[in-house]
Amino acid sequence: MAKTEFSRLVWKRSSTTGVVPTIPSVETISEDWLTTDLLIGEGFINTVDERVWYRAASRIVEINTQGYGETIQTTDATLTTLITVPIPTSYCMTFKIDYNAMQTDDSKGYGEQLIYTYRNDAGVLKFIGSSSIYKHNNFAFLGGAVSISGTNVLIQVKGEAATTVDWTCRYQLSFVETGLI
Repeated sequence: MAKTEFSRLVWKRSSTTGVVPTIPSVETISEDWLTTDLLIGEGFINTVDERVWYRAASRIVEINTQGYGETIQTTDATLTTLITVPIPTSYCMTFKIDYNAMQTDDSKGYGEQLIYTYRNDAGVLKFIGSSSIYKHNNFAFLGGAVSISGTNVLIQVKGEAATTVDWTCRYQLSFVETGLI
């Protein structure tokens, strides 16, 4: 029968955008450890990016059961950034983004799912590819968009002129970091 270990484990927290947990070079706590290093079983929360991880045996696992999301209301055709996601150096990330919108008088609707992949090559963000899974739209010009700014991916929406639209946008991430495997 497996033994259940009763011990207190540390949860670390960061309130700085883009900070992610790391695996120490040695499993013995030492002065060389980074503040982001995790022992097996410990957790890490970035409260600004709203992301949570735990340390498994040989890797760090991000906990993401619901996806991340935002809501917004637009009243014009201005491109608006809803979510900014930093991509750390040596990471490759794929975003699955679900956009939904409804004109506030219920006369028009919009739904779209996009997939985008980017990698950070020594501090330079590079676009790998994208695809639109589906797009259902009653609007003339409204839509979701993704762009980059530095090493950040910007998840954006663009409404329609003189039209009030309520939006929800949810996204999920999958990623790999070189050296994790």
